[in-house]
Amino acid sequence: MNKTGIKNLAPKIISILFALVLWIYVMGAINPRVTRTLSNVSVNLINVEEVKNQGFILTGNKDFSARVKLTGRRDEVYNVSADQIELNADLRGYTLGSNNIPLEVSVPGNIDVDLSPRYINVNLEEIIKKQRDVKVIISGIPEESYSVGELQYKPTVVWIEGPESYVNSVEHVIAQLDISGESDELILSLPLKPVNSRGEEVPNIDVETSYADVSLSIDLLKTVPIKPNYNINAAEDYEITELDINPKEIKLKGPKEIISAINEISTELIEAEDIRENKVFEAKLNLPEKVTIENETDIILNVSVAPFEEKSIQISKDNIKFNNLSPKLEIDKSNLPDNLDITVTAIKDVLDKINKGDLKVIVDLNGLNSGEYEIEPLVETSFSTKDNIESIKIDPETISIELKEE
Repeated sequence: MNKTGIKNLAPKIISILFALVLWIYVMGAINPRVTRTLSNVSVNLINVEEVKNQGFILTGNKDFSARVKLTGRRDEVYNVSADQIELNADLRGYTLGSNNIPLEVSVPGNIDVDLSPRYINVNLEEIIKKQRDVKVIISGIPEESYSVGELQYKPTVVWIEGPESYVNSVEHVIAQLDISGESDELILSLPLKPVNSRGEEVPNIDVETSYADVSLSIDLLKTVPIKPNYNINAAEDYEITELDINPKEIKLKGPKEIISAINEISTELIEAEDIRENKVFEAKLNLPEKVTIENETDIILNVSVAPFEEKSIQISKDNIKFNNLSPKLEIDKSNLPDNLDITVTAIKDVLDKINKGDLKVIVDLNGLNSGEYEIEPLVETSFSTKDNIESIKIDPETISIELKEE
């Protein structure tokens, strides 16, 4: 090497050293190493479907995140956005129960990465299937004067599938039906959802049948009188004094077109013979098809009877009334008895109300000429008592009179 080359080498080395010092200065002062922290970076769960194909499923928290600390040159660190950070947790190979799975991170550029936490805890459960009853939950009240009628729905049982702990917490599967203000039959398809014993929906459950076909009749309510239907006879020498049905009216429920036409409801036939004492009969209503009672109650027919008794009343011959006497004739009353004994047969309550003023002895002389006659007098009673009297006898049964010309 000549002297000229040696002389040129020194300045070159000095220039390189100067450039290096300058680069170090620029990198340190203008583009220094910095640390940047990104919070709540989402974790991607890898191979979830593969785990499910093995009969397992992830339960509990499924939305994981971590804090990512990036360290590097400022221009590289701040050029990284959150969606450029790939943060994964691979579920493949893990088994039932609680598993700590390491996080794997990928960031573009020459950047150092630190994670917190470095692991996530994932719980894997077995997927099971069970049957649960279906229930239709009715809420609200129908239009005034209407009531909930017959409920029908299908299916009544469905299969549910999901994590074992979730499936076991399902009490039943429900469909919710709101009947507020309704007055006509409802035919609907309602979604099904699994609920626990507190009525809370259980997540992560697949219901085999998503909907239930539901029909609900909305019945009309109507209050009508009860008409007793009976063939009841008192024993000889007894009288039925009262027949009382209780209650006297009943509230019916049923389809609008049937209930609207009903104005009274009769009982089934009640039969009894030779009643000698008060009786109580349980009556059944003769209800049309599809008609029921709103509030079930006992229908009672009370039958009261009383024995016949006798009461004797004397009517003097002066109180005998002779009708239709010919103007040309007169009556010879010399053979008449001083009194006529009248025996009235009736129940005691009626007898207590009868007095002489209620009875009249009448002899009809219509068409009779002069001569002697044996005539059966008639006894008339006042209107208020005659319908309650069983029999009236008079003694003597005939009287002797003579009609004479004046």
